[in-house]
Formats: sequence, C-alpha cells, structure tokens
Amino acid sequence: MQIGDVVVYKNKGLFRIEEIESIKRERKSPGKEYFRMRNLEDEKDILFVPAKDNEKMRKPVEKEEAMELIDGMDSLKELWVQNERAREKEYRECITSADVRGWMRIIKTVHDRKERKETITPMDKKYREEAEKALFGELAFVLKLPRKEVLPFIQSRREIREKSF
Repeated sequence: MQIGDVVVYKNKGLFRIEEIESIKRERKSPGKEYFRMRNLEDEKDILFVPAKDNEKMRKPVEKEEAMELIDGMDSLKELWVQNERAREKEYRECITSADVRGWMRIIKTVHDRKERKETITPMDKKYREEAEKALFGELAFVLKLPRKEVLPFIQSRREIREKSF
C-alpha cells in the first residue's frame, strides 16, 4: 500500500492513504510508521493505522469481480445458526474480516429469513445494516454509482439474470 491508494479498512469503509507518518510513543523509542487515511465518504473521518497492519485493509474489488459477486449472490450459503450468541459471533467475524462475500452472506441470510417469514432479531438487523453500509459503499465506488443506486442496481441485475434462465 502506498500514498494515494484507496483501501477498504475492516468494515469502516473506503479510505485514501494520504501520508505515511512516523509516530513516536516514547521519546527514546524509534518512531512507528502509520498510514494517515481519510474516509472517502466523510472527510472529517481520519484514521492512523500501523503501516504493518495490512491484514485489516485491502484494495477494493475490481468492477468485474463486483459483477461476478452480484451475479453469484444466490449461490452464497446462509450463515444461519440457531443459537443467537453463536450467530452473532459468525456475523461479527464476517463483518470484521472485510470480506465482501461475508458481508453478502449476512445480507442474504437476513433477507432470506425475512422472505420465509422467520423471526429477525434486532441483532440480525444491526449486522445486516453494517454489512449493507460496507458493501454498498464499496460497490458504489467500484461501479461508479451513487450509494443510493447500488441496491436498485443489484435488484435489477438479479431480475435480468432470473428472466434469462
């Protein structure tokens, strides 16, 4: 990662790396390198992330991969676990992994349960909303759409695919 790159940081959104700074915690210790990153959607949101913390950030998916993910959404497995604590653990792992497929699985799980008229808890809604925020932000950037147009785009793309089979 280098200055100018746009990255996905955990489930926090898209950030542009603005600078690499050396920050000293103690006078005698050598400075540790940090990326100073600014959120693309909220200019006031600035993070300082250790430059060695690459496992928590990644480049956004490419447009082609985004389209493949949208087209393959129906083949994703649900995350459903009956025990609410275990289910929350699964959701949390998917959210914090910064994995687009994990976010999609949360959304699909809650959507499918709702379609089957099963109970959706406040916890399910909370994680679905977090997953949608992260996923739709990334897809909006990659597909060059306003965020509010991402869901209608996904829905129309899925409808077109269903009609072609």
